[in-house]
Amino acid sequence: MTRGGAPVAFEDSDRVADAIIERVGKNIELALPLGLGKANHVANALFKRAAADPSIKLRIFTALTLEKPRSKGDLERRFLEPIVDRVFAGYPELAYALALHAGTLP
Repeated sequence: MTRGGAPVAFEDSDRVADAIIERVGKNIELALPLGLGKANHVANALFKRAAADPSIKLRIFTALTLEKPRSKGDLERRFLEPIVDRVFAGYPELAYALALHAGTLP
């Protein structure tokens, strides 16, 4: 985001979501890049806004949504846990993916 040609820095993803909605309106088409490194915090903040406010129309386009693998049993958990902790350290879950699996997409 820019103000008078200079970039505006944000430290809070909720403020980024507010600024995006203020600038582009309530019809948002969000494209997310392939792989790790997408702005999950911002995507989650926008999803939270859209889930709470039905007047916000959020469409998400992505080639691939990477999710932390989930184990189904103890042996699988003991195998996966160290790998998931190392590969996905600091990687926030994507709220829209969790809602998709739960069947609660708005």
